[in-house]
Amino acid sequence: MRLRTYIINILLMLAVPSVADDFSQNSDYSENSEYSENSENSEYSEYSDYSDYSDYSDYSDYSDYSDSSNSSNHRPFWQWFVPSQLVVQNAGNMGLVSAGIGWCYGRNKQWETHLLMGFVPKYKALSAKPTITVKENFIPWRLRVDDNIVLEPLSCGLYLNTVVESRFWSYLPSRYPNNYYWFSTRFRINVFVGERLTWHFSTGKKKRPKSITAFYECSTCDLYLFDFFGNRSVKLRDIIGLSLGVKLQLF
Repeated sequence: MRLRTYIINILLMLAVPSVADDFSQNSDYSENSEYSENSENSEYSEYSDYSDYSDYSDYSDYSDYSDSSNSSNHRPFWQWFVPSQLVVQNAGNMGLVSAGIGWCYGRNKQWETHLLMGFVPKYKALSAKPTITVKENFIPWRLRVDDNIVLEPLSCGLYLNTVVESRFWSYLPSRYPNNYYWFSTRFRINVFVGERLTWHFSTGKKKRPKSITAFYECSTCDLYLFDFFGNRSVKLRDIIGLSLGVKLQLF
């Protein structure tokens, strides 16, 4: 019995270290497994973080672009009435000098509307006379000459002007027989053609005007055209007037 007990004790002593080694190996494996899992999780977590950040960044860029686009297309209604041009022009059957404001619109900014006020000097009359002109311009195309220079080889349009004076009438006064005059002396309809040359400023300063344009126009009015087609003695040079002007594009 003692011999059997002694042999069993020896076997247990030999078996315990192997169990301990197995335990330690299992422990190391467990630790390594946990470390590996933590490492992999952290990598995936970091990657996920960067991925999320990238996604939000891209979305932000597109969002800002979309917002700015929407803001320009849905700007307040009253802003459409803010003039974008300043205009000074002489002659053209609208007075010695006229000045005013303007708006440009259309897909390529090819349409313009100007509201001008001018004056006719006294000369031999009793007093000088103010004038008011509403003008519509059309620019079919533009040619780029340089980085900052643009030529508009054709501008055309029409305008209505009036002289603010009581002696000019819209309807035939009673002192005249019926149908004595078929036209009004207060309002004139004019047509014109011309050319323009535009210098675009650098866009470094936001408060600086966008461009400045010098132009000339050859114009005539309804009465002159009526005389030209109804009287052979009237020449084309007799009914055409030259006008010069400058336009400042604010934005």
